[in-house]
Amino acid sequence: MTPLNRQIGTSLIELLISTLITAIGLLGLSKIQVNSLVNSQQSYHSTAVTWQLYQIAERMRANTAAANNGNYLGNGADNDCLTTACSSQQMAQFDIFNWNLDNAAFFPSGQGTITQPGGTGADYLITVRWDGNRNGATGTGCDVTDDTDLLCNTLTVTIN
Repeated sequence: MTPLNRQIGTSLIELLISTLITAIGLLGLSKIQVNSLVNSQQSYHSTAVTWQLYQIAERMRANTAAANNGNYLGNGADNDCLTTACSSQQMAQFDIFNWNLDNAAFFPSGQGTITQPGGTGADYLITVRWDGNRNGATGTGCDVTDDTDLLCNTLTVTIN
């Protein structure tokens, strides 16, 4: 014989609490998954940016005369050097133009610059900037603590 005040089974409140705990756990797992995807994308971009930096550095090394004359500074020009003969200066401008087209295509807000901070004859500083956090950043200061700045990778190149 069973006592009348003894409960058998689970109550609706217990069921709701266990469902709530399960839902909170699943939300936590989905947040971890989203963070993993974001970090994976940022890692991919960092690797691709490094490849882009070395790609333009190798183009500069292949066209030493133009690099030594400072022809790799600036925005470049759409010279059709694939089908027509170009001078070393025109090739440098063509290289920069295509490199920046690739930067814009591969990375969110992707852009590249080549400078000579030490002046003519000094090392080149190659920089690729992109909106790695996808927050609409537009600043070019490369400050990782400033959300308005694009993320940057740089490479210093000596052309001999």
